[in-house]
Amino acid sequence: MDTLLSKHCLCVELDPDFYYLMQSYAQRSKFLTIRASRGQNAVELVRQQKPDVILLEADPQLNAATWDVLHTLKADALAKSIPVIIFSWLAVEEQALSEGAEAFVQKPVMYMDFMDALALVGVSNPLPDTPVERR
Repeated sequence: MDTLLSKHCLCVELDPDFYYLMQSYAQRSKFLTIRASRGQNAVELVRQQKPDVILLEADPQLNAATWDVLHTLKADALAKSIPVIIFSWLAVEEQALSEGAEAFVQKPVMYMDFMDALALVGVSNPLPDTPVERR
């Protein structure tokens, strides 16, 4: 696949199991994933990689870090234009949207939840995949 024509997801602060799930959903839809490990500067990766969408996870262990990362991204001139989707078991949809995220997805996340969130933020599927059933 030509990486110049591909769409990119930047996954920031995702626990390893959830990252694996998001990576598999992204690959299924022909997105390339970029992973920012904990402590890595997400803004610097945004500047280098110019992703189409940023995925963040808010869970009990990372909740404060999630909002810090979101605030840092939304304060940067380049990064603030890239849509951010927050995923969480926590009931933080209102907070996620008020803090600057463009979309929120309640866990558990099925493939169509992932695709619906991408569509909601205006990121289209680069190459259509096979139809899937909705839950």
